[in-house]
Amino acid sequence: MKNKVLTYSISASLLIVALSVAYYFVFYMPKQNELKLKREEEKEEQQRISEATKKDRKDTDYSLCTSTASSDYSTWWNDACKSQGLKDDCRLPSKEAESFNQAYDKEKDRCLQLYKSN
Repeated sequence: MKNKVLTYSISASLLIVALSVAYYFVFYMPKQNELKLKREEEKEEQQRISEATKKDRKDTDYSLCTSTASSDYSTWWNDACKSQGLKDDCRLPSKEAESFNQAYDKEKDRCLQLYKSN
């Protein structure tokens, strides 16, 4: 009688262990793998969004920088015209015009280096 009880107890224990192992491999582990994959996909998506946002911000900052450079150039030019008693968008002497053009080119290059590099 004791042997039968012991045999049934051992058999029941082995069955419980086998069912636990089966549950782990059939249900738990695939679900964990699925969750891990989902987290990785979400992380990759967040990185893509972050990179796109950074690129958009750089593009916007670059546009703002070049717009400011252009506005400053026009202001410098028109102030020089007014200082000579001329109307806006006048024709300036070549040395003065060349100086403004060089300053404008330097500003555009600075914008390019700041916002379009890397």
